Amino acid sequence: MLQLRREHIKQEDIKLTIKKTKEVSIVALNGYAVDILNKYKDRLSPLPMIANQNFNKYVK
Repeated sequence: MLQLRREHIKQEDIKLTIKKTKEVSIVALNGYAVDILNKYKDRLSPLPMIANQNFNKYVK
């Protein structure tokens, strides 16, 4: 998810090139995913990221 950027999101899908194999991966987005991405459209990154330390604390 760290490599996901705004330019990878196209209308109803995400087009992302996999680093190791150089293949283009296309993931279709459902209505819920589009709504979530629209919610964070004003941010630089498409989705909010949580620090690993905080994530581990919440999991416990």
